[in-house]
Amino acid sequence: MIKAIVLDVDGVIKGSKKGVNFPMPHPDVLAAMKKINGGGIPIILCTGNYYYSIINIIKQAELRSPHVTDRSALIVDTFKDIFLEKHIIDPKVAQVVLETTWPLESYIEVFSDKNYFIQKSKVSELTKLRQTILQKDPIIVESFNDIPANNLIKVSVFTNKPTEKKVVDEVLEKNKDIISFAWGHNPAMANFELLDITTKGISKLHGVKLVLDKLGINFDSVLGVGDSLSDWDFMSSCKYVTAMGNAKDEFKELVKTKGEGNYFIAPSVDENGLLDAFKHFGLLSKSQGSEPQI
Repeated sequence: MIKAIVLDVDGVIKGSKKGVNFPMPHPDVLAAMKKINGGGIPIILCTGNYYYSIINIIKQAELRSPHVTDRSALIVDTFKDIFLEKHIIDPKVAQVVLETTWPLESYIEVFSDKNYFIQKSKVSELTKLRQTILQKDPIIVESFNDIPANNLIKVSVFTNKPTEKKVVDEVLEKNKDIISFAWGHNPAMANFELLDITTKGISKLHGVKLVLDKLGINFDSVLGVGDSLSDWDFMSSCKYVTAMGNAKDEFKELVKTKGEGNYFIAPSVDENGLLDAFKHFGLLSKSQGSEPQI
């Protein structure tokens, strides 16, 4: 019996169709989440993205459980307006991360719990897209020296050049003993790969476990839904799992290792595939939800 649902956000409940499922989920998906959560099955959002990017989703769907954001650097309770956990990167480590990533040609965002910063020379059309995704304007700085290094929780790197990704990987590999990092993607940024860097030991699994412990729910009764390899970090511990149709085949094969009856391959996020997952696991009746208007 499923007692809780953990959902990645981008590529699961938010897609790439502006005004349809971006920057907010499709109304049918929001309505289904609200109904299931209101029926006593908590829905926990788990995203690498910034806290501000999911506030409106949490409020519209009335998801009153804690949520995992910034790849677990922040565990938040929006309705109580508190951070349950905040993992700040050690200032000396933050200095190392900024010194090694800032000179790269990649687009860089640096996050505290309240704001995010970008380099003035990198302001572009991508900045506007990120403002839409994050639902918050950045603080623009000339240099990383203008960023207060004593309250940073995450650095994000965006690149659309394979050669640049290789350089970033080489830089991070040299610092793997002091930081955690994971590559991911966002359907609204289809041409870019994105990397989240946090303090050592922080992962989506860490955050989800903390929230489930607070709710008194075991992983054996949890449905996890994702669309990328970084989501397997928490989904591997869930008894029931779903891969979205827009996920890569490698991820879908991992999901299948859970065994018949415990996994589902849903249609794409742009086909409201999450509704099919809810119906498959008996969380939503077959007649509920409309055909996707996409």
